[in-house]
Parts: sequence; structure tokens; C-alpha cells
Amino acid sequence: MLGENDRAAIAQGMRTLWIIWGAMMGSLVLYVFICYQWGDELRQAGSPAAVPVGTMRTLFFGITVFILAAARLIRKFMLARRPEAPAVMTSTAPGSGNPSLFLATYSTAVIVSLALSESIGIFGLVLFVLGDSLQVFRLFVAISVAALYFFRPRREELGAYAAALIDGGDVTPEV
Repeated sequence: MLGENDRAAIAQGMRTLWIIWGAMMGSLVLYVFICYQWGDELRQAGSPAAVPVGTMRTLFFGITVFILAAARLIRKFMLARRPEAPAVMTSTAPGSGNPSLFLATYSTAVIVSLALSESIGIFGLVLFVLGDSLQVFRLFVAISVAALYFFRPRREELGAYAAALIDGGDVTPEV
């Protein structure tokens, strides 16, 4: 059962994770703004003639599929393991959890999956600067936005993870 300290820690941890999530979404919006505002200048400055854009596009789409699968597996793996606390961090109150322990594990899992999702949008930006079409750029950004939405921090998921750690139950995530 979650104590009052655990609920407060979850609320604070979720605020931090939502700020990170919002910053990553905001950076995708910034990429779109930059490409629409200064796209022609960027493409002229960054497009060497010998770059095989079609090959890079195919490679980046393959890497994108791998990243999406890896982000999901990494998050599941990180949340399925029971974290081990150093002796200094162990809780003294019986029945209460260690908020810093489950928050650190959950935050790490979420941030890693969000960072991998963000990289997909960067692929689109790179391809656009190298001379690929605006439609390809938009597709990579759309995939990145969808992945960021899918891997967003969830209060229910963190609460269930914390409760499972505190109660000593199964910590298998729902993601």
C-alpha cells in the first residue's frame, strides 16, 4: 500500500517527467518551425552533392523500426526488474517503499524510451537538411510524435510499479 510520502513523491516525479516530455514535444515543434521558416537556406547549406539521400532514407526507416521495438523492450525490461537499493537508501518504516528508488527506475525507463523516440524526428531533420522532401521530414516527425505519445509517463503505471515494489508483488509493466 502506498503511503502519503510515496504519493507525494509520485506526484513530484510525474511533474518532472511531464516537463521532460513536454520539452521533447516542444523540440519537435521547433524542428518543424525551423524547417518551414528556414528550410531552403538549410538545404542549400547542408546538401553536399554526393550524399545518397535515398539510401540514407531507407537506412533511417530501418533504424526507426528497430528504435521503436528497442524502446518498448528496454522500457519493459527496466520496469520488470526489481531494483536493489543500497543500504543507505533503504526505508526504515515497515510497509513503506523507497520513493527515490522506484522513481529513479521508472524515470530512467521513461527518459530512455522518450529519448529514443525523439531521435526519430532528428532523422527526419537530417534527411531534410540533406535534400530530402518535406513529406519525408513530416513522416519522421509524425512517427516521433506518436512514439512520444505512446511512451509518455503515466501516473497509473508509476503507481502500479511503486505498489508492486512496496508490496513485494510482480513488477511486470503494462506497456
